[in-house]
Amino acid sequence: MSGRGQPAQSGYKRPYRGGFGRGYATNRAQPEVDDSKEVLKLCQDNHLRPNYPLKVEPSLKRAVTAAPAPQRSYHTTQPRMNLGNDKKTERVQGDLRRHLVTPIPNISTEIKKTTPSNGKEEAFSSPEFSDMEGKIDSKVLKAVAQDLKYDLMTPIQSRTVLEALSGKDCLAQAKTGTGKTIAFLIPAIQNIIKRGPVPGISTLIISPTRELAMQIGKEAEMLVKYLGLKVNWVIGGTNINSEKNKLMSKCDILVATPGRLIDHMNDPEFNKKLLYLNTYILDEADRLLDQGFAPAIDKIHSNLPDRRRYVRQNLLFSATIPPGVNKIARDLLDSSNFVHFSTIPPDDVETHKKVNQYCITSSIHDQHAMLQSLIATEHAHSTPEDPFKAVVFFTTARGSGFAFDAFSNLKVKPFNTLKKVEIHSRMSQTARVRAADNFKTMKEGILFTSDVSARGMDYPKVTHVFQLGAPADVEQYIHRIGRTGRAGNDGDGFILLDPLEMNFMDKLKTKDLPFKSYERMQEAEGGLKEAKVSFNKAAAEIPQQARTSAYTAWLGEKKTSLGKKLGLRGLVELSFKYSNSTLQFPTPPAVRADFIGKAGLKECRDMFTIDKTPKPSHR
Repeated sequence: MSGRGQPAQSGYKRPYRGGFGRGYATNRAQPEVDDSKEVLKLCQDNHLRPNYPLKVEPSLKRAVTAAPAPQRSYHTTQPRMNLGNDKKTERVQGDLRRHLVTPIPNISTEIKKTTPSNGKEEAFSSPEFSDMEGKIDSKVLKAVAQDLKYDLMTPIQSRTVLEALSGKDCLAQAKTGTGKTIAFLIPAIQNIIKRGPVPGISTLIISPTRELAMQIGKEAEMLVKYLGLKVNWVIGGTNINSEKNKLMSKCDILVATPGRLIDHMNDPEFNKKLLYLNTYILDEADRLLDQGFAPAIDKIHSNLPDRRRYVRQNLLFSATIPPGVNKIARDLLDSSNFVHFSTIPPDDVETHKKVNQYCITSSIHDQHAMLQSLIATEHAHSTPEDPFKAVVFFTTARGSGFAFDAFSNLKVKPFNTLKKVEIHSRMSQTARVRAADNFKTMKEGILFTSDVSARGMDYPKVTHVFQLGAPADVEQYIHRIGRTGRAGNDGDGFILLDPLEMNFMDKLKTKDLPFKSYERMQEAEGGLKEAKVSFNKAAAEIPQQARTSAYTAWLGEKKTSLGKKLGLRGLVELSFKYSNSTLQFPTPPAVRADFIGKAGLKECRDMFTIDKTPKPSHR
């Protein structure tokens, strides 16, 4: 059996194709069914749910294999629809009906959180998409790699894909922005591929907002780009007749908001297309309920094909499990074949409001030296019982690598003895996994990283988080701060901002974060002069190629954050000063002409020295 609704590959020629109403062509030789296991396998292959005890009847095998594909999968005890001319035909014979499913029991117990006891769900435990070859269609993987530009699967993606591909219903807890759209689209698309083409809707996705529905639809279009599948979305605020016209043609995946979907369900022709539904997805269920969609969801579910007769996989996503979502789960999920998992660590909520936070105003040219002095100050006040363990965030991967190299070159205390690791996107996945595992086991040390470590990572007993420069947005700041103060432990967070970046503090103030005056500031400033000398010496030891890469990465990032404020030429002037004060170039480094174009700095081309040497390999 190649998939839902496809002829059973049972090793013998399929009998008469005319359907049950014309008999079973019993004049042909039929193999006898002599084992209940064979009957069970037959039902499983044809996506039927058998009653127990199994009755071993040869007629069952003949009935199942004789039925046209859509009838076997979807039209078992209902009048069969010939979707070509809408003529109703005979009911299926009783010998098949007797083996169909009894009512699916509800999930009788309260849905409980099944996050592992340690509350950890880590990005680095996830495989790469390329590791899923053989499980995910090659054309889908091609779209993921070439069009979506994804390589590493997020926790919600790896867990959902693996569970859903096994055929289970899923209740998945995940926050927005964790990649869950791809997580539920891939299993849905695999179900379509497995079953083959049908003249109806294979996947239905419910979204709480129009914007999210369109976003899901567009991501789905990218995923099915090489498959020839058709994606549509129906949302409020658009012309419903135009939507109906689109739905008259091919529609494999449909994304909908609740109200507009109910409008379409009033059309019998639309409901015929839903008879082919084999994947149903409810996204952000708690948000749907918060917005008052509970009655609409109940109505939608009552109008969906009965799972006692029509095989379907249900996937339910929600950040929280309030009573309303629990009820939906009981009604929607197959109690005998479902799994509940969470990628939200239990201590992750509101962690950022428990961490002591400090904003240190520091010139861009002195920030690395100030970071060095702050770390030395905080380390001096640590104890063997509460050792210093820090995560330092940078705005670019190259910047993370540069800082790691420079601090590794320091010969002064405590850096000459403190363990250090780096994790960023310029490293291979194997190297990242090794570094992450190394840092987890450290009692004392420093992790230099980019935002690849900001979300979903849980490093035990991190006492400090430092952020060098303003992150992309407040949400990212909060995710970074969340790496400390976990599991009931205390934590301290520092952000170092140049006066040009202080407007970011205005954004943070709207979040009611516990910022304080740093009581050891005088001590840290007292060590700044010495820190400048030692840091500059350490930075100068880094190979020129690595420092040049750090320079271009810094300039590209600052163009986004400071370009409008300074103007492009002013920004380039600032970058030249930075290259001298921090990166230890006596004169501004030469850059490649293609970088100037990609960075949008063509009008400043006359300011740069062009590097015409052969392009170097990556660091």
